[in-house]
Formats: sequence, C-alpha cells, structure tokens
Amino acid sequence: MSLVIRAVAFILLSLAAAAAEIEPSRHVPLFSASPSMHEVAAVKKFARQQVAQAMAAKRPFELSVARAGGTTLISLESVALCNRDDGCPLLVFRNIDKAPVLTTMSFHNLVLEYRGTATYLIPRRSGPRMECLISTESRAVCRPPKPAKGGA
Repeated sequence: MSLVIRAVAFILLSLAAAAAEIEPSRHVPLFSASPSMHEVAAVKKFARQQVAQAMAAKRPFELSVARAGGTTLISLESVALCNRDDGCPLLVFRNIDKAPVLTTMSFHNLVLEYRGTATYLIPRRSGPRMECLISTESRAVCRPPKPAKGGA
C-alpha cells in the first residue's frame, strides 16, 4: 500500500514539475538598466546611428535590457531618440554576437507571445498593430496580426 502511495506522490510531483517548465503563451519582459559588456558592445556595433544621434544632440542615453528565454531586448532611451508616439529604439537579439533580428521602435510594455515553437514580438506603439516572428537567428518577419477565427 505504501508503495502505491509513493508512486502516486512521485507522479503528482513529476506532473507539477513538468507544468512549471511550460512557458506561458504571453510574456511581458521586464527591462532593467544593467547591460552586460557583450550587450554594450552589441549596441556600439549595431546601433551606431542612434548612438551618434544622441551624442550629436548632447543628450545622455541609457540602455535598458530585458532577457526572456533566448531573446535579448535592448532599448536605447534618450530624449534625442525617443518620441511619445512610437517609444524608443529597440534592438532584438536571438544571439548577442550576431546582428539583431529586429530593429524597431517600441515602448517597454511589449509582449512576447509563444505559439508552438514560434516566438512573436508584439511592439507597443501608435499606429497599426504589428507582430514580428523572431524565432529565427536571421531577420524578423513583421506583419499585421491575423483576425481571430470565429469573429466577435
């Protein structure tokens, strides 16, 4: 009898651990101002124009970084770079040593959405809503979202 109880307890614990490993379908990454040396080097390499624009305006800029799974999001924040309609420049990396898969403008309340094996980034800004497939290490593919099936 105790063997059966132990087996049931083991199965329940295994199911709970497996459920904890499943990623949520939607995730809002949290940004912090603590970039690593590799992230600073990537910004210097891949965002030269934005850095030069902030320096030419004699305005300081700050890097905010969010990490989620294999995705690194770097936001360049400066009065010279950001605007109230579209947010701040955003670099999205799948591999920090390679070029960003996406360079866009967005506010911090963007969403990462997991659909099967695909990862989509939904930037928050004014204008039409877009979703960008960022699962690959090459370039992101952005398009308007498909309407929900069944209508509302």
